[in-house]
Amino acid sequence: MKYELVHADTCLPDYWGGHHKAHLQIPICGPMTLKEVKESLKYELSEYTLGCDEFAESLREFEPKAMRKAIAAINRLERSKKDRKKLFSDVEVSGEGCDFVYAFFVFMEI
Repeated sequence: MKYELVHADTCLPDYWGGHHKAHLQIPICGPMTLKEVKESLKYELSEYTLGCDEFAESLREFEPKAMRKAIAAINRLERSKKDRKKLFSDVEVSGEGCDFVYAFFVFMEI
């Protein structure tokens, strides 16, 4: 089975309703390049995967096959044609120690 990583929402964590499928969240505190987004997702994958499906469990147990599938899904992420060079440039950033807005990404079977 192959997975794709889909951007589900960008919001404060209090507004994220969660998802039963495996998903990741990364903090957004200003514009990011696609490379920075992918690096953040890979770091988050190695630290904490959310969700309660079988794939999420496999990722939390660091099963090699599941990790390879997740990394491949992250690597396949692309900007859409409407995206600017920097992603999340429309996210308002507060001053020092900003309240982090998070981007939530869900692993979907393809």
